[in-house]
Amino acid sequence: MFLHNGEGYNFAPTNLVGKSSHKAPLEVSYSFAYTSIVCNKILDNGSLYMDVYGHPTLVDNTDPSMQNWQLDGKQVGENQRSQIALVVTNTGTKDSEDMLASTCAQANLSDTDILSSATYEIDLDLCGFLKQIPSGTYMKLSFGFPQGYSAEDEGVTFKVYHFKRDSSGKIDPTKTTEIPCVITKYGLVVEVNEFSPFAVIALPKEKATTNLKSIYSRVVGINGDISAKVGNTSVGDVISLNEGESITFTLSPKENYKVDYVLVNQKEIQVKDNKVTLSYNDLLENNVLEVAFVSNRVFAQENSLGIINLQKSFSMSVGGTSVVPPTQTNELVWVIIAIIAVLLVTLISVFLIKARKNKKI
Repeated sequence: MFLHNGEGYNFAPTNLVGKSSHKAPLEVSYSFAYTSIVCNKILDNGSLYMDVYGHPTLVDNTDPSMQNWQLDGKQVGENQRSQIALVVTNTGTKDSEDMLASTCAQANLSDTDILSSATYEIDLDLCGFLKQIPSGTYMKLSFGFPQGYSAEDEGVTFKVYHFKRDSSGKIDPTKTTEIPCVITKYGLVVEVNEFSPFAVIALPKEKATTNLKSIYSRVVGINGDISAKVGNTSVGDVISLNEGESITFTLSPKENYKVDYVLVNQKEIQVKDNKVTLSYNDLLENNVLEVAFVSNRVFAQENSLGIINLQKSFSMSVGGTSVVPPTQTNELVWVIIAIIAVLLVTLISVFLIKARKNKKI
């Protein structure tokens, strides 16, 4: 976002020591800055056309839009892909009113049911030209919460709606659709295959008369893929389940890689034959499935040294699960036993020395 320009952060790792150096790691600094984009446009005065955007970041690495980008039937070059930006603008007052009215009609709500809302117009931009998402692909987006609300608010839920315009450019109420979303503490994750206007609304939970449970699956890194099916139907990475349904994830590591771990809501679950099946009853209202892959070499090395993957340890500890490798636990027990033994030997030695002194006296 533009408001983050110039923001800086310092990250100081704790409880880590170099294996050979025995030193703590240095702090790492990170700052946000606008990305300047120069396009192949020459203005009348001979100067280059330049636009400045907050650099867009995809939610994860499984978007097909990251591979084989084609616009207008032509391959988008690598040097052009970095110039693709999502342009977000506020909708006009009339459009916002039409969008919320259409939402109320579609969801059988009244104006007073909506606690807060935010409306957006989102377009895909490449060197100043608006484009559509290539046919057959999709992108995942993360929307912020409506102003004044967050994931921690009790008794509140959130929904995302997508709108289309008619031939005159007005919001067409017959084409309003709710988009499945997963509510995370950072925002609402959705999957879209086209842009145009969106609305995010906050509602009292009792007004959300649905028993759907949503799950968002993501891959950490780029060393494998994940696909999912509900019954025999292939689905995307953000999906809602009805009562009685189940979803099966197929995990596909790259050559010489294997599944490192699978977390559901920050708790590790078992994987069999690179598949994970979750039923409606296994899930909460909002769920995140996180999959990581690791090379066979690194996996064997970590196992031999009793090392837990840092990403896995962090994800699980954030979820309230303490992670201590078994080998480290055993080592800790032996260290404690050794300390107690040394203390006992010391006490006995002191007692014997005092006893001898007393005899000499």
